[in-house]
Amino acid sequence: METNIKTAHKQKGGVVIGVILVIIILTVIGLGAFKAFGYATDKMNAGEATTLVTEIGTGVQEMYANSNDYSSISTEVVVDAGIVPKSSVVGKTIVTPWYSSNSSSLITVIAGASPASFSVVVTAIPSSACRAIGSAFLSATASSVSANGSVVTDAGALATGCAATDPATLTVNF
Repeated sequence: METNIKTAHKQKGGVVIGVILVIIILTVIGLGAFKAFGYATDKMNAGEATTLVTEIGTGVQEMYANSNDYSSISTEVVVDAGIVPKSSVVGKTIVTPWYSSNSSSLITVIAGASPASFSVVVTAIPSSACRAIGSAFLSATASSVSANGSVVTDAGALATGCAATDPATLTVNF
């Protein structure tokens, strides 16, 4: 009888340890899935922001095609012209996909140093998104790209510039 009681206690202890192990394993799997979801969301947001900057660049160039004088361009003009989707506009402000978690994460359109240029500034974005968005404009689509105030000309300089501050600021000059 005493042996049966000891066996029953050992079995209960084994069941408890088994349940704890299952909980630990499920937690690790859940954390991995959460991290993978976060990575996928970051990539999706960077893609959406890249599309917004592209739409703004193309839309402004088309709008000013006859004069090629961008001195009057502003965020408000871009919003009023309907260049960006309404889902990316709050009032007269263009917001990034990160706006819901960081209300400083905005897209601003400003006239360039010369009347023949303009800039699209994307502020308060994750440094990984800065690299992803900036790399889309390192080719001939933009006249220059700056990450956190540093002009970059290649992927290495872009990575360094974007990593200098997190969240980052990316400027695409057209």
